[in-house]
Amino acid sequence: MNGIDNFDVAVVQAVNTMAGEVPIFDLIVLQVFRLDSVRHFPLVAALIWAWYSDPGDNSRRRHVFDGIAGYMISIIVTRVIQNILPHRPRPALAGTFHFEMPVGGFTNDWNSFPSDTAAQGFALVVALWMINRNLGIASLFWATFVICFPRLYGGFHYPSDLIAGALAGAITTWLVAKRPLGLNRIESCMTRIETDYRPWFYIIGFFMLFQIMAHLEDFRELLSVAKKIVQILIA
Repeated sequence: MNGIDNFDVAVVQAVNTMAGEVPIFDLIVLQVFRLDSVRHFPLVAALIWAWYSDPGDNSRRRHVFDGIAGYMISIIVTRVIQNILPHRPRPALAGTFHFEMPVGGFTNDWNSFPSDTAAQGFALVVALWMINRNLGIASLFWATFVICFPRLYGGFHYPSDLIAGALAGAITTWLVAKRPLGLNRIESCMTRIETDYRPWFYIIGFFMLFQIMAHLEDFRELLSVAKKIVQILIA
């Protein structure tokens, strides 16, 4: 194993020594913190607060747009990386070392690198940081310990998976905030839609925030079904 692999395994094994020691802790980390309404709701709620507490110059609303756009783009970025790079087994399933599954733990055999969960969380963290420094610090701690730590503790990801995902999400939102590729025009268009079609704007906004809070599970499932339908049609 190379240096990064040695580091990853050492950290996972160190954290894994806690598995099963306090069953209540395991259940909270892996059963409660995994709920999308727990891990994502505070960040989504902070975005809603920022939208309605805008001082009138659209500065906060602009960063809410940055966070949502960064969140969506980070999913594409991490998925492309996962599909391009060789498959990396989850730590719990790698078989290169003994992993003691915590109480209530579970995992699947998707590509471990990078963590799309970390990317999505930190895409929102950067937006909230740009809105308010104290809010950003609070969201950073939340994303680290409630969103990312369970992924490490449950054997879903190595530390490098989480770090790479977090960087992908953070950089994506930061780049969106620089307004490349005509995003200023998209933002202006959304502002006009809010003014002219307010009910529809907030219906769509609710749907988007709901999907973010739900980790886009419905959308992912629809894409999976669509893929199967296409395969059937061309078979």
